[in-house]
Parts: sequence; C-alpha cells; structure tokens
Amino acid sequence: QVETRHVLAQPWNYNRMVSAITARREERPAGPIEVMRVSGARLPTLYIVLAGEHEVFAARQAGDEQIPFQILGDYQCDFQNRFIQSGHLM
Repeated sequence: QVETRHVLAQPWNYNRMVSAITARREERPAGPIEVMRVSGARLPTLYIVLAGEHEVFAARQAGDEQIPFQILGDYQCDFQNRFIQSGHLM
C-alpha cells in the first residue's frame, strides 16, 4: 500500500473518472495501480502513476489514505544539478 498523498495522478477522462468513483462508492475492488517510484535527496518518495489515475482520484475523493500499488520502475533524482527552463526540468 502507498499513501495517496504521495501519488502524482490527475484524471484525464471524465467517463473513466465517473466510473472509478462509482466503483469506489460501490466498494468494488480496484486492482493495484501501476507506478514508477521517484526518489530524491531531502524529498519524500513520490509515485508517478503509469496506470490507474482515475482509481487514485476516486480513492482520494473517498478519503482513502492508502491504495494498493505495483512498482514497475525506480527513478533516482539528483535535484541539486537541475533547474527549470521554459517550464521544463533540465
């Protein structure tokens, strides 16, 4: 389980969002979301959703603090040598 507050997800399809919210309200189980774990010095571990954005949104709306997940990859970030240029992380 991962804390939903550390999961970076934004629903992008209205019908899927409604379907995920309905499923959550009916307490139908959702499979584990698929994520990539992102770690960096002095930052909490974050999770980028690869599949399951709408389920994460529904879980947050329902007040769930944790959600099942499957890690498909790890990414280590060194933010000390990064900067933002024209809206892009370089």
